[in-house]
Amino acid sequence: MSRRTLYAILSIGLIGTFLGHGAWAIGGKDTFIELLTGSVDHVFGATMSADTGEAIVRVIGGVDLVLAAAMTLMLVGALRG
Repeated sequence: MSRRTLYAILSIGLIGTFLGHGAWAIGGKDTFIELLTGSVDHVFGATMSADTGEAIVRVIGGVDLVLAAAMTLMLVGALRG
């Protein structure tokens, strides 16, 4: 297996991961919101409302989707070049 093939396989897996998590986060998946608000509570001893947690999770999801798009462009460039 060539390095180029291995790079493509690993890149597609990574892009899929970012796409999946980003889509769930944009959709406001409850488990992501609970994970964030619970982490803030347990790690920092502060409370975060569910609305604030949802807004932050949606922003993180947007960043994930942008990163997935950038990685897709990088993969296409690497395969073409």
